[in-house]
Amino acid sequence: MKTNLSKNTFEEINIIKSLFDFNKHNINSIIIDTNNYCLKPPNKLSKKINFFQITDKYKRNSNATLLNQNIFDFYNKSSDHNLSSRFALINNKVEQHNFKKNNIKKICISFGTVDSKSLTYKLIKFIFLNKDFNKYEFFIILGQYNNDKKKIRSILNKKNNFKIYDNINDLSRIYKNMDLAIGNCGLSNLERLHFGIPSILISSNFLQKKISQDLDSKKICKYFGHYNIKFDGNLKKKFITLFNAKHELFKLKINSYLSIDNFGALRFIYKNILSLNHKEIILRNSKYKDIFIYYRWANEPMALKQSIINRTILFNEHLKWFKSRLKKKFMYILYHNKLPLGQIRLDKIHHSRYEYLLDYSVDLDFRGKGLGKTLIILATKKMLLEIKTFTILAYVKIQNSSSRSVFINLGYSEYPTKKNNLTLFKKTYEKN
Repeated sequence: MKTNLSKNTFEEINIIKSLFDFNKHNINSIIIDTNNYCLKPPNKLSKKINFFQITDKYKRNSNATLLNQNIFDFYNKSSDHNLSSRFALINNKVEQHNFKKNNIKKICISFGTVDSKSLTYKLIKFIFLNKDFNKYEFFIILGQYNNDKKKIRSILNKKNNFKIYDNINDLSRIYKNMDLAIGNCGLSNLERLHFGIPSILISSNFLQKKISQDLDSKKICKYFGHYNIKFDGNLKKKFITLFNAKHELFKLKINSYLSIDNFGALRFIYKNILSLNHKEIILRNSKYKDIFIYYRWANEPMALKQSIINRTILFNEHLKWFKSRLKKKFMYILYHNKLPLGQIRLDKIHHSRYEYLLDYSVDLDFRGKGLGKTLIILATKKMLLEIKTFTILAYVKIQNSSSRSVFINLGYSEYPTKKNNLTLFKKTYEKN
């Protein structure tokens, strides 16, 4: 259950309680969306129900488990809280990755439901009605409570390169066709990031300003300033310069893809509320659309620490490797209810006929649940469908006790290597 709160939080929870019998409806979790309160549920209530607070502020004295999807550190780890963009509660069905350095043609302008600072109107009137922008197509999204609708429609009368959308429920059908977006850093910006749309931000309040500056510093979005900036010739030049900065826009696109994914809602649910059902876990062949999933896993800090490579992998390097590796066999990804949990690949050793080198990793939020063992069991079963006999080799860092225990439990033999920090595990499989 999710609700937006404006009054005393637990007065409203009492109202909810009067409408629902928690026991009858088997309600065990409540998600409350509010920035304004530190949740302190009564002890009697908190023993029965898990409380989660969606907030853009880190309330250390809140008794609820926090969810802040506007901390743009994908692998930020914060004890039991969910303080990272990897928990962004978006669930778009559209999956598309475009690695082209597009010329900017289609531009979306959207400043949310209200746009209290009239930023849409000011940008159109003082910047984009200029003849220098006639070659671009503008898609204007007006929120339900935007008070400038009449003025905007009036100044855009007979302007063929502007199209107005009023109170759109599903922005994804518009975003998926855009080359660039202009707006603030609310929920709609999370959707834009998911689509890899380079975005220019103008903040409407000081919290947005802080988030926008963070996005700009990490080269995920471009921050042009607070709502009180001057809408003059200098601002017009900034827009023109960025519209033509193909290389910079491509970097923003890639960083947008990397800052967020389409699994935040499922990740939050299975980390905090529901348990994984191992009977529903499947292993499928990896696909091109998995490229960012693999890239995030490869560069996750703990994975890097345990990796033999032990360095950050550049995206262009990863792109080249991934395309090449997909052409070969035995590269799999582990899923539960459309949520990716881990990957495994078995690379044929060139000088050997039957030996394969194993590499696997498990998603940060689902380690310690036996998934490493599941990955290896399912992958080797798939291999036995194609190969009668083969030997698996796996190099593991000596300090990586969790991976070592996985191989030992699966009956692998352990051998020392010439490298002091590595140990070798080996096992031969044969079809019955």
